[in-house]
Amino acid sequence: MLKEPLTIEKLKEILKSKKLEQLIGYAENNFFDAKGEFYNLNDPKDKHEICKDITAFANNIGGYLLIGCGTDKLEMSRVEYIKNVEGISDFPEMDKIHSLLSDYVYPNSIGTLIDFEQIVANNGNKFFLITIIKNSDGTLYFVKKDAPNSQDFFAFYIRTDDRGVRQSIGHIHELVQQGIYFEKYLKNVTGTTEKILDNTEKLLGKTHKTISLGMRYDIKKDL
Repeated sequence: MLKEPLTIEKLKEILKSKKLEQLIGYAENNFFDAKGEFYNLNDPKDKHEICKDITAFANNIGGYLLIGCGTDKLEMSRVEYIKNVEGISDFPEMDKIHSLLSDYVYPNSIGTLIDFEQIVANNGNKFFLITIIKNSDGTLYFVKKDAPNSQDFFAFYIRTDDRGVRQSIGHIHELVQQGIYFEKYLKNVTGTTEKILDNTEKLLGKTHKTISLGMRYDIKKDL
């Protein structure tokens, strides 16, 4: 039975308690994704898939990718929910993941947003958690489609609802344009602010001069 929508607070509480069976019945969403087993890093399709899943989170609000939870789809729906928490047989090699991301994601600073955690649940089952921190500097991350070290062809994903959705070239262009417009806006605002400060300084100088002259006049009059 499907449970109420999962919150970040509830997810963190379950992960901290290591009672991962409590995840059964919760649906995936825009900050949480689950996989029954780890990606085959020797398979080109799986290489692309892990890069897609991680960059989709990084290009949105960040999120949690939990390996070891089996999922199922609701009837007549694309919504996937946690069906079982059987865990994985072995933990993946973190160095291999970092190396893969460095080769297949542009820019390769994606590694600074990622944290790995090996979890052994209360029942002894093993799980692997990839936490993707929210990207705060506006960097967009692209997946290199063909081969490592090739920057000719890219795919761009954003986490939307419960999946990473590939974005059209039109949307990418729109995001770039928004960045350009925002930069121009900042320059205009900065320039306008500098002018206001300069004019204010001049006005204060004139006011000070006027007040000083007025004070001298009053003093002379009194004398």
